[in-house]
Amino acid sequence: MIFLNSIPPPAPDDIIEWADSSGIKVDGHSFDSTRTPQLIEPIRAMADADTRIGTLVKPVQVGGSTAGEIVCGFWGAFSNGLIQYNWQNDDKAKDRWLARIKQTLESCKDIKRNGARFEELICEARYVNTTVRVQGVFNESSLDSDTVPLQINEEIHLWKPGFLGKARRRQTQVWNAKAFDISNASNKDDQLHSAYEDGTMEEWEVLCPSCGKYHEMRF
Repeated sequence: MIFLNSIPPPAPDDIIEWADSSGIKVDGHSFDSTRTPQLIEPIRAMADADTRIGTLVKPVQVGGSTAGEIVCGFWGAFSNGLIQYNWQNDDKAKDRWLARIKQTLESCKDIKRNGARFEELICEARYVNTTVRVQGVFNESSLDSDTVPLQINEEIHLWKPGFLGKARRRQTQVWNAKAFDISNASNKDDQLHSAYEDGTMEEWEVLCPSCGKYHEMRF
């Protein structure tokens, strides 16, 4: 019975439909994908059967943290094992945990809870089938031990060179590992730019109200 309880339920077919209807909250509000259409495909890629690494390079204030929190809630409910949620340092990790991530997880009714008194600790939540660990990466031991099947890497433009590679190596023993990189743009040829070039390099396009065609947004 204990083993059966640790098996998560089948994941919904569409993570976006799930997020829109499940009541999960981000930054205190129910998720509404129509407000952030640029996040739909990156979020979907983190729940499909093919994508192993998603790299979302975005401007400020367009909902990047929202994307990470939705994916974290979905993985927490429908996956198994350790979910590592990495920030540039422990202070930032603790701030985001207390300000947003903990509340998002608490609002996710599909996560299986065991009712333990210390189920949710400072920067860590231990559920029946998953453990969510929110941490900074500047402490090198944070990236040097556990095997990590699921990983969210935030604000990589502020990470030390080489630390994204260290995070990647925590997943080499997992055949179906997934990683979601979320960051503001950085510099050409750095670790974030290299991660972007390793992928399909898709770019969000916006509809021009004048010509009626879609264009990559440039400034």
